[in-house]
Amino acid sequence: IGTGGGFPGIPLAIMRPLLRGILADSTAKKIDAVQGFIKQLRLSNVVAENSRVESAEFKEKHKGTFDLIVSRATVPLIILFRYSLPLIKEKAYIITIKGGDLDSEFKTAEMKYKAYIKKSTVFELAYKPNNIRNQKGKKLILLELTK
Repeated sequence: IGTGGGFPGIPLAIMRPLLRGILADSTAKKIDAVQGFIKQLRLSNVVAENSRVESAEFKEKHKGTFDLIVSRATVPLIILFRYSLPLIKEKAYIITIKGGDLDSEFKTAEMKYKAYIKKSTVFELAYKPNNIRNQKGKKLILLELTK
């Protein structure tokens, strides 16, 4: 969800050729670039789709399709749940990278979607010390969900 320039979807497709996926973004310019990367790298296990994942068309087309949703700091967790739930299988995972006040954001999402969260794990991300832009307390959140 929100593939942007194709990260982490393109590296995942390279490293895991048996993994199949859709790299979705609502910005056509980004999807054009990602489609170019996919073509140049001859990746047959992923496609780039210029869509809004919250749209009725996307939800209908991909209902119950995914066992993994990856999102990189696109929307608050409560919205990510709302976008993801129609798209996932009975058991699925969400991986997202987030910064900011996660305690408040997670509590808000958990209040509404607690019945779906089987397990949650939060990992602190460590960046190279010389890259000041990335020293913002980013975390990787792994959520195991069941419907």
